Amino acid sequence: MALASVGEPRDAIDARLAGADVVLPVEEDAVPDVEDLAAACSAAKLLAHRAALQRDVTRRAAHEVAGNASSVAMAAQLMSTEQPRRADQLLELAARGAQLAWDAGRCARSGAAPVTLVDVVAVLRSWCRSGDLHGVSSTLDPESAASAYVLADPVGFMRCMTAIFDSARASECTSIVAQVRHPPAGESVEIVLTDDGHGRPCDSTRDTALRREALGLAESVEFADDHGGGLSQSSRSDRRGTVTSLWLPAAHVEASSHPSPPSTAGDTDWAIARILEGIARRDPVERSLEALVAIMEQHLPHSVCSILLLDEATNTLRHGAGRHLPAPYRSAIDGVQIGPAVGSCGTAAFIR
Repeated sequence: MALASVGEPRDAIDARLAGADVVLPVEEDAVPDVEDLAAACSAAKLLAHRAALQRDVTRRAAHEVAGNASSVAMAAQLMSTEQPRRADQLLELAARGAQLAWDAGRCARSGAAPVTLVDVVAVLRSWCRSGDLHGVSSTLDPESAASAYVLADPVGFMRCMTAIFDSARASECTSIVAQVRHPPAGESVEIVLTDDGHGRPCDSTRDTALRREALGLAESVEFADDHGGGLSQSSRSDRRGTVTSLWLPAAHVEASSHPSPPSTAGDTDWAIARILEGIARRDPVERSLEALVAIMEQHLPHSVCSILLLDEATNTLRHGAGRHLPAPYRSAIDGVQIGPAVGSCGTAAFIR
């Protein structure tokens, strides 16, 4: 639930894009009526509950259909030698069931993620700034647009880019060149990634991606569809690589309304992108936490930061990350009790 100024329509738009189910208009600097606020909160909880229930039902239904489709496919394999015609019919039925299961699970995968302005050029510039990653060199084409904004779920966008990058790595490429095309009067922003891997034999759509079991790319296609865009993948004309094109509707913003980020923003975007990629790979949580601490210390000069984790079984706080903490201090606070007057961390956890 969100509050929006009556005289500021943009506030209401931003609130809905950020994921608010209910937007309550209020006068500027005014305190909303208690009953109206309570009713708005109740409505928001109800809508959120319904959405969560729908996602859960579709997820379970999709799993059930997928399991049945797999069983049909196994049965078809067993009878393929004795009754080939009937086996072919069952395999076709299984394929349709698998596609239906994928489509049914779309609601659960998409959810209601918040949407915000994303400068895809800045994200790709940060992505490529790392140089070689896992033996793959990433560069941004100098002919790319200076900036290009889209309205998108930022986490979903990074997952989409990670899936495309992983697909390129799977083709044994050594380099990826990224380019962003944004015509001045264009309705869409196009991101083109070209790698030098072994390429693909034909254009890839969601169906072919599913047949290849490339679920990451299939979900990337859904991400593009959900945002009003699209994704295609094809082999280069010289058959020495793959061209992946992702296009999203352009968000036309005034330069003055979206000032340039500070010089450290690029490094931060790159670091966050790598953290998200690590989460997608299921890296150890300690590695992700240390990366988050590094970002904190970058934005808080001369600071030493740390993250504590809750141990519910013992009602204590355990060391999670913070390699710059002095070892004796780190040992002293590891296992601190949660209570109303137990230092800064124990007290903060107690009062939430």
